[in-house]
Amino acid sequence: MLWGLLILGACAGDEHQKMLAHLEELERQNLADSVMANDSLAERLAVYFDQHGTTNERMRAHYILGRTYADLGEAPAALDEYHIAADCADTTATDCDYRILTRVYVQTTSLFYKQLMPNEMLEELSMMEAVAIKAKDTLSWINVDAWKYVAFDLLNEHAKARNSAKSAYSKYLAYFDETTAAECLPALIDILVKEEN
Repeated sequence: MLWGLLILGACAGDEHQKMLAHLEELERQNLADSVMANDSLAERLAVYFDQHGTTNERMRAHYILGRTYADLGEAPAALDEYHIAADCADTTATDCDYRILTRVYVQTTSLFYKQLMPNEMLEELSMMEAVAIKAKDTLSWINVDAWKYVAFDLLNEHAKARNSAKSAYSKYLAYFDETTAAECLPALIDILVKEEN
């Protein structure tokens, strides 16, 4: 009986390692900016990790499934998966994968931008900002201001757009360098021109 349980445990461990390897391969494709088109594998991984994974593994699997749907042009399904991924995150755990959680919010913000939905962008950015602060992720924290500029610009809220662009510029300058900060200057110039008209 004990021998049978050991064999079952070893088989389950092998299956888990195999599924993790598949997940890591899809993550490598995503990082390489390859088109994610294997939705059947991504779906299988999400189902598997929902049943057998840790909170981080579930979040990663749903994030990858969301990226796959996005690449296949299925924005509503991608958005659903990103929200499931965010819901999987346990931000009270010391090992919470904030890197993936931040990417989830970047992707949802990007989808809302493509759909010209600035209010929804701002909601996602608010959550991203809280995660970035908790994770001490300075770059993502600053990028929130850069994205807020875009959302406020879409809303024609010029003063808020200007303040967001200035904030991003100042933070990039303080934490990074002049070259990185200079990337905000076209946005500032654009909004100043709009305010003049």
